[in-house]
Order: sequence, then C-alpha cells, then structure tokens
Amino acid sequence: MRKAETKAIVAMVIFGSIGLFVRWIPLSSSEIAFYRAVLGSLFLLITGLLQQTTVSASDLKRNFRPLLFTGVALGLNWVFLFEAYKHTTMANATISYYMAPVLVMFVAPIILQEKRTVRKTVCAGVALLGLMIMMQSAAQPSVGTGTLTGLLSCRVTKLVRMYSNQ
Repeated sequence: MRKAETKAIVAMVIFGSIGLFVRWIPLSSSEIAFYRAVLGSLFLLITGLLQQTTVSASDLKRNFRPLLFTGVALGLNWVFLFEAYKHTTMANATISYYMAPVLVMFVAPIILQEKRTVRKTVCAGVALLGLMIMMQSAAQPSVGTGTLTGLLSCRVTKLVRMYSNQ
C-alpha cells in the first residue's frame, strides 16, 4: 500500500470515529469543538515551526475577515455535527452530514446563479427521498424526538459550511 493511501485511510478512520468520542465525552458540543480547535491549532503551529514555514503578517491582515468568517463557520460546523451525534444515531447524523452536495444543488441557482435542470432536481429529490427512507428505517424508539434535533443540526452544519466556502 502506498503512503498516500495509508494517510487517506488513517484520516478516514480518525474522522469516522469522532462520533464515538463525542458521545462519551461529558462536555458540551461547543466545549468539544473549542478543545478540538485548540489542539488542532497547536498541532499546526508545532508542525509549521518544525518545517520552518512562515506566514506573512500582510497576508494575515489582508485575509483577516475571510479567515475569521471561515474559522467561525468551521467551529459552528463542528458544534452542530457534535450536537447531531448526541441527539440522533451516529448513522443518521453521518449520512445527513454527507448530504451537502444535495443542499448545494438546491441553493446553487439562488446563490451561484447556476441553471436548475430537471435532471438535477430529480436526482436531488431522489437522494433526499432515499435519506428520509433510510432515516425512518434506522429510527430507534430510544432515540425519540432527538432524531429531528440531530438532523436539523446536520442541516444547519451544511448551510454554514456552504456559505463559508464562498
């Protein structure tokens, strides 16, 4: 196995296990997101120092607003995802989280002025229908009304991420 494939697999395992940790950590979603950001920042700082990478102050100053907005959006993305993990099944939260392309297809004509086609609309509708069917079949009595809260958290997460990528 090549080094790049190994790195990709490790990254997927790390991201895929986040829900397990979030469920068992006795902190709020915002606290988990905060500590995750702090640890990630420290890791990037140490890596940058070891590789002797520099960032110019003028670049930081020039890009301050987009960097700030993107950082806030990423933090909210994590908070809502972690909240979804706590309120619904990990399967429901994860599958909802990965429905971003479908959301983009619905809002792209409004935000990006892309042409809406019948084919795109039908495909997005079928994907949403499939999502609803999967979530209904996976719903557990122990989850209760938390499923709706968890799914809404995932939807808000996707909208925040979509607007931060502009």
